[in-house]
Amino acid sequence: MHNSNGVQQYYQAIRDRLKNYIKSDYLANSETLLLYVDDLLGELCSEHTNIAREPYIETSASYKKITGGIKNSKQIEQGIKESLLKLVKESLGIFPDPFEHQVKALEYFLSGRDLFVSTGTGSGKTECFLWPIIAKCFDEAKNHPKTFKLEAVRTLIIYPMNALVSDQLARFRKIIGSEKFREIFTRDTQATRIPHFGMYTGRTPYSGDAKPANSRELANTFRENYLIDDTADEETQRRQANNINGLKSINKYPARFGENGLQIFIENLEKNIHVPSPYDAELITRFEMQGCPPDILITNYSMLEYMLMRQREANIWDKTKHWLNDSKDNRLLIVLDEAHMYRGSAGGEIALLLERLFYRLGISIDRVQFILTTASMPQNEQEAINAFYSGLLGKSPLLASFCSAQKRMFPKTWRLRQTLMH
Repeated sequence: MHNSNGVQQYYQAIRDRLKNYIKSDYLANSETLLLYVDDLLGELCSEHTNIAREPYIETSASYKKITGGIKNSKQIEQGIKESLLKLVKESLGIFPDPFEHQVKALEYFLSGRDLFVSTGTGSGKTECFLWPIIAKCFDEAKNHPKTFKLEAVRTLIIYPMNALVSDQLARFRKIIGSEKFREIFTRDTQATRIPHFGMYTGRTPYSGDAKPANSRELANTFRENYLIDDTADEETQRRQANNINGLKSINKYPARFGENGLQIFIENLEKNIHVPSPYDAELITRFEMQGCPPDILITNYSMLEYMLMRQREANIWDKTKHWLNDSKDNRLLIVLDEAHMYRGSAGGEIALLLERLFYRLGISIDRVQFILTTASMPQNEQEAINAFYSGLLGKSPLLASFCSAQKRMFPKTWRLRQTLMH
């Protein structure tokens, strides 16, 4: 590691900065100490000091890749495969040489099975449900165009906390929010809209009824943060442009259709209008989602509980129920990311919440497909899975009859094991 970018070079640079800091802050006022500075600091990296040790380097697991994994798959329907390969070509979140477990997750999902994905950190677990969600949208728009015209929640992603919801939102903005995705999706499916996604949490603007004053206030906030002020001086406009470009680079900029999409959204807000365009990827306000349920709804279990109780969100579930009843082939996809957090009482709560959701939609478990992901599953396979399910389903005797029924929730679950390259 003697090149300029090697670990030892970085370590040497950090160590030198530490030495210079000590010299300037602690020894500069003492001529005597400065005479012996090299002797004093020369041993900073020796094994006898705690100031600077030699770096300890640990490599992460390397997962087995499949060259042309999606292209060479025999189990992905040709029409869906062609569309996914176009996303691969445009670098829209799908990789040309994915990990083996990512390809298998997609194949198993498309065959109708439930998935339980347990692989290490950095193994691409998000793709194990992100790709199936995208494939599900293409499949329905291509093969069931009549039902795709219906507004409904087709995928429900449930997180234990808001921070994780925000991170996931950036992924969907990068893929579904891109202009290239819209072109590929509409051209391949002949659909007159694209899939919509939306974050519905306590951070989603704004609570209560859609009041003109609140809408105008929200419009002003969006103008200040996401648009360039044409009346401002050149320096201010440059700073605003840099800020917007920075937000776009990290996918923190709302995904609306066209260059003027956000401008149109703000102008509608000022009129208290909450109606998205068919080509708006991201639905921003609660009122947009209440009127037009997003295909992909990202929320947390606390907000989901409120949504099932309150009348203001009733339209979301009514339209979803109508979509489910329209065709027996329509199935609701539920994703529980970071599923290891649903242990003990949290597992009982989420299980009861899902039961209430199914009751609200008037469906049985066979109309639901599940994807669960975690990086925190112990290696003791069957025992670990049983312990996980007991945590997810709760242990209270009061839940006995419910848990008995819920043990049939995942009859086709397939646990993806990571394949390490040695």
